[in-house]
Amino acid sequence: MSESTAQETRLAGQVRRLRARLAGPGGDGVETRAALALALLRLGGHQARTGQRVAALTAAREAAALTLDLAESTVDDPARTREWLSLLSHSLQIEYEVTRDLHVLDRAISTLNQVLGLLEPDDRDLSGHLSNLGNALRQRHEHTFDERDLQHAVRRQRQALRCAPDDDRDRSALLANLGASLRLHYERTGDLDSLDEAIAVLRQATAATSPEHPGRLRRLSNLGAALRARHSRLADPADLTEAEAILRRAADGILPDSDDALAVLSNLANVLQDEADALRDSAKLAEAAEVFRQVADRRRVLLGPEHPDTLATRNNLANILAQQGELAAAEQTYTALLADLPRVLGADHPDTLASRNNLANVLAQQGKLAEAEAAYTALLTDQLRVLGADHPDTLDCRNNLATALTQQGKLVLAQQTYQEVLAAQLRVRGEDHPDTQRTKALLSGLADMLCSRVSVVVPRVMLVVHTNSTADSADRARITVRRRMYEALKNAVTRSHIPWADCATESYGDGVLLLLSPQVSREQLVAMVPDNLSRELRAVNANLLPIDQLRLRVAMHAGPVRVDDRGVTSPAVRETFGMADAPALHESQRRDRADLALIISDALYQSTTRTPGALFRPARVPVRNADLLAWILHRPRELTVGQPNAGLRPSTVDPYVLVLATDALLAVPLCRFPYSRQRLLDSLDPAISSSVHRDSRARQEVQNILRTCLAHEDGLSQLLAAVRRLEHTTLPVRHLTTTLARLFADRGKPGPRAT
Repeated sequence: MSESTAQETRLAGQVRRLRARLAGPGGDGVETRAALALALLRLGGHQARTGQRVAALTAAREAAALTLDLAESTVDDPARTREWLSLLSHSLQIEYEVTRDLHVLDRAISTLNQVLGLLEPDDRDLSGHLSNLGNALRQRHEHTFDERDLQHAVRRQRQALRCAPDDDRDRSALLANLGASLRLHYERTGDLDSLDEAIAVLRQATAATSPEHPGRLRRLSNLGAALRARHSRLADPADLTEAEAILRRAADGILPDSDDALAVLSNLANVLQDEADALRDSAKLAEAAEVFRQVADRRRVLLGPEHPDTLATRNNLANILAQQGELAAAEQTYTALLADLPRVLGADHPDTLASRNNLANVLAQQGKLAEAEAAYTALLTDQLRVLGADHPDTLDCRNNLATALTQQGKLVLAQQTYQEVLAAQLRVRGEDHPDTQRTKALLSGLADMLCSRVSVVVPRVMLVVHTNSTADSADRARITVRRRMYEALKNAVTRSHIPWADCATESYGDGVLLLLSPQVSREQLVAMVPDNLSRELRAVNANLLPIDQLRLRVAMHAGPVRVDDRGVTSPAVRETFGMADAPALHESQRRDRADLALIISDALYQSTTRTPGALFRPARVPVRNADLLAWILHRPRELTVGQPNAGLRPSTVDPYVLVLATDALLAVPLCRFPYSRQRLLDSLDPAISSSVHRDSRARQEVQNILRTCLAHEDGLSQLLAAVRRLEHTTLPVRHLTTTLARLFADRGKPGPRAT
């Protein structure tokens, strides 16, 4: 017998015993009827979560009838009336979950407002009822899309946390409810601050939830989904890696016999699909497909074929079919799904709009470009009206429309659309996001094609940077190496006075192609970028173990390139990648024990100023059926003299611990904005503040501050004292204090004392 079945058996037994007592002599008392109503609610809630819709509805309606009778019989007793109305609102919410009848939900909200009107400001039950009202308002927003309901839901749930006692045993539930509303606010508005706060709040909720708590699975599922959403927005691989770890931990050993368990599995499959796309990993894609099929089968049985969660899983399965190249089957699945979505959820529901975008994508992939263009255009009109111009889904649709226009040769319209996309991406996703970089590359290629009306463009200077990581490295290690490589390359290019905004990048496995603007000086590139990149590598590797240190191979070349929706291609690009993987370059790096190995094509070498103090040697590079003459830089690795440090080395801190500490800091408003982070730095010892690597991204800069403080003897204590002085003892500061004490108390030095 599964745990879920055993729980239902216990609840049903309790209901039978109370019914028997009620039917016995003298059993028709208020307390017995109240106990039966509560037992019915618990049973109905469990049945609703496990797909027994008819049984759940029967239990909820019987409970509602009992509580209405109780409320009418104790109308002169406000305390008892409040108790019965609270039970009534609960029964109505369960009935709504089964029937999706908006009138039932409206009654639940009205009843909860009545309950709140009967509560005193210092009542211990006030926080729970405020949070429940927030949940009901969030549900109504999901039904009607009234923004006011979602705003009121967040406001009520913040109020619930403020008025809850510090020892409130339901605090984890209050946090979980607020986190769910904040995540929905991000999905509706694209507001990144809401998502960051949702993740911080959900972390607190899961940390405060015991392993046996019935809400544990749902809270872990919501946290994993929120981290995946932030990865989709910011492309930080650490978020996706952590989401997979959390969801795998939640899925370990569970049976797909409840809605919460299926939510965990569905979110895990979403993460696996994203990782498969990022890493080109067919095994992960196959695993995601199998999990989605399992979830779809169980949801049809538990929830019915037209339940919103079942429809969402059908969309996910269609996505997998498209990703596996089964385009005709994917088109058929999306078409069938879109026959149901507008009727069940509404034409303007985000899930309906997302499936329309997916269908248009499949049409474009099959070469049905005119149909795809029409579908994207109609969808974009609706998204602008429903979601707004800066919503991530609107951005993706506009980008897809630009691609379809390019493929049809409508270059002027495509260029105009891509310019609109780039402006929005810079506002919403930032300059460093891969989507922004790709759009810049596409615009660059379009400009050249419009000038020449041919697909071969003017010569470009290009770099290929390749890491020495192996193909069988762990996913997390590969993602970390790639992130370090991008950061080092960006810093080196910027230090060389080459505007990063004028560069475009294309990712290729463990390497990256950097395409420079034609206006960039070749002499400047060859003379400055290698030295600056070498300095960046020394800085990156200073605190890493030898096995974790970043080692790069760099190839420089110039030649004509073609940029289209499939990326950057040309013989010159293939030659540059061949140079980066040349056996002679591998051997040179091994022999010199260098962090950086550099190879330059002969054409570029002969036309540029030689790097001062460098020694270049000729090498023949086999590329396809020919040998390319190139020049390899031989420069022994410079030794880095480390500075004595009495503090905690950041490299000894578990990355997951750093993530938790960073989230706790970001939950403090002081740490979210550049001007207030400057105030925080000004409050620290100059030896610490002057060592912090500044960054325009809040998360990265806060993590840099934390790492620097960990590297100094009393840095963590200074940081916490400065936060308290500037922000005072607010709820986020109290949470930060306890989090840092818990994470760092046993790491070689005393942690900050919790208050």
